[in-house]
Amino acid sequence: MRTVLLVATVVGFVMTAGGIVLAYRGALQEVARSKARVARAFELWDDWHAESKLAKERGDDGNAVSAKYGALYEAEGITPPTWANGPFQGVMEAERIFSALVVGARANLIWAGVGLVISTAASAGSLFVD
Repeated sequence: MRTVLLVATVVGFVMTAGGIVLAYRGALQEVARSKARVARAFELWDDWHAESKLAKERGDDGNAVSAKYGALYEAEGITPPTWANGPFQGVMEAERIFSALVVGARANLIWAGVGLVISTAASAGSLFVD
């Protein structure tokens, strides 16, 4: 019986530690993806403004340029900035990150929780072993 409890304790620890480490690693990966998305958004923004300036110099109204960059933003999975949502871009990106973190960490945290239950049960069971 002691061997079973010892194995359960070790398995519970490994599951808990593994779930926490995997959740942390997933969070780091999501932050890296977000940084890349933000960098790409700024790059598109700079290109958009440079091309819009050239379009205005040619006498173009810039609708084609806006449509082009709107499509590029959409292709990158980034909400295109507008005058209406510009001030809220940071909040929108933060919400996207937190949503992705919760979804990505869910399975790992469940894994860690199961490990805690196993470890706790093994620990409680050890109280009754002579």
